[in-house]
Amino acid sequence: MQDLQRLASDLESQDLRSGRFTASRTEQTRDRLIRIIRSYLIPRLTNPEAPLCVVFAGPTGSGKSTLINSLSGLKVSETGPIRPTTKGPVILASERARHQLENFGGLGCEVVTGSAPILSHIALVDTPDIDSMETEHRVMAENLIDCADVVVMVTSALRYADLVPWEVLRRAMSRGTPLIFVLNRVTGGAPGAMTDFASRLSDAGVKGDIIGVSEHHVEVGTHSVPALAVRELGRRLVGLTRDRDRYQQEILRRVIDSTTTQISDLADQVERDREWVGDIDTGIRAAFEDKAQALDLSDLVTGLQMSEVPEGGRLRSRHWRRSNRLGSRDLVELESTLRARLIARVESDLRRIILRDGQLGMIGGTVEDAARGVHLITGQAIDGWFDIVHREVDGIDRRDRNLAVMALISAALGSGHPRAAETLFGTDANVFTERARRELLDRLQVAYTQTAAHLCDSLRLVSGEREVDELQTRPTGVVTRSHFADA
Repeated sequence: MQDLQRLASDLESQDLRSGRFTASRTEQTRDRLIRIIRSYLIPRLTNPEAPLCVVFAGPTGSGKSTLINSLSGLKVSETGPIRPTTKGPVILASERARHQLENFGGLGCEVVTGSAPILSHIALVDTPDIDSMETEHRVMAENLIDCADVVVMVTSALRYADLVPWEVLRRAMSRGTPLIFVLNRVTGGAPGAMTDFASRLSDAGVKGDIIGVSEHHVEVGTHSVPALAVRELGRRLVGLTRDRDRYQQEILRRVIDSTTTQISDLADQVERDREWVGDIDTGIRAAFEDKAQALDLSDLVTGLQMSEVPEGGRLRSRHWRRSNRLGSRDLVELESTLRARLIARVESDLRRIILRDGQLGMIGGTVEDAARGVHLITGQAIDGWFDIVHREVDGIDRRDRNLAVMALISAALGSGHPRAAETLFGTDANVFTERARRELLDRLQVAYTQTAAHLCDSLRLVSGEREVDELQTRPTGVVTRSHFADA
């Protein structure tokens, strides 16, 4: 018992989120296994005298409620043309078992008591339809199936060829639950229905006994069929109680084996995901490394107002300075235009890298989150760069400083006016230009690096390796001790 409680706690402590599982399939599996342990295995081991719970499940209009009413001789659940008729769990049990079943499968249930012989050691559970359009009804039915000692899957001879809920059947099989199939409303005109239904189950890899229930014409308002129609089903269910201890021990062993196997598989999947995350992490960082150095920025100053320095002496140079001088407002507008162009260029390049890498596409919405964050990061980097450029021109004549800012920016971007910086900065022009370009690219690389880090963080599993190791080893101990106890 303590082993199972620790196993459930280990599962609950696992945060299994990763970018690979955007649909949370792994978390859904984890939650289901916790529910089986806490709502079925532990209660069953705590109270072995509780009645065997036979859960009736099936699609809309299959006749589940009618069969339960017929087996018990009582009106337990409503039947009728309005679908779905059963909107919540209804359980038929003996009076002494009432308090044990009011919370079954973690759900509040309506318990109806009776004294029918079949209820001596059995409780009959009516579920909402498994093909209900109401998600809540479907989840409720699945939860009840996960806590069943036996599942009676009901379908009708008219509808068995429709979309049979194979996923629900495999779900029941995966936990080791015995399945009994009831083909309801079998008529003399459809002698091959039983054989065809058995063939369909076999083709789908689903195993279980099949019982046919003949079609009976009943009066309006009648909620059951004659006892003879359900005699075989009743005989099969009562037969389970004749060697109840052996049967219950076998079911517990099967559910424990199945549950622990699935937990081990889940732990292996977590480990594979961790390795996958590590590989993607390395790939992302490599994809973004030194990407700013490869940016082509030469066309960003196209259309900005600054003429080329003419050939000639000092007179022509002074004339060029005067004709190209910028007011403070003009410089602010030019810098704003360049800022927008630089941000757009970096964002475009980052999106191109992300979309080109098929592995990054698996991350989902985090890609868009990262791309949106680039705008702020890049804007801050460019604003800081402009501040540095302004400081670089402090030694220039005050009248030419705005022009020097524009010339240095243009030269650092590798475009436009190659002689402008030389005219304003003299022999140190190349030093100023190279320093300004390096500052810009280093700052832009921050945007690439932070984007890569954000994507990597979104992939990384939160739970520690020690926890996963325990999740891989503890199930083996649970199975070993449970089999030893059986012996």
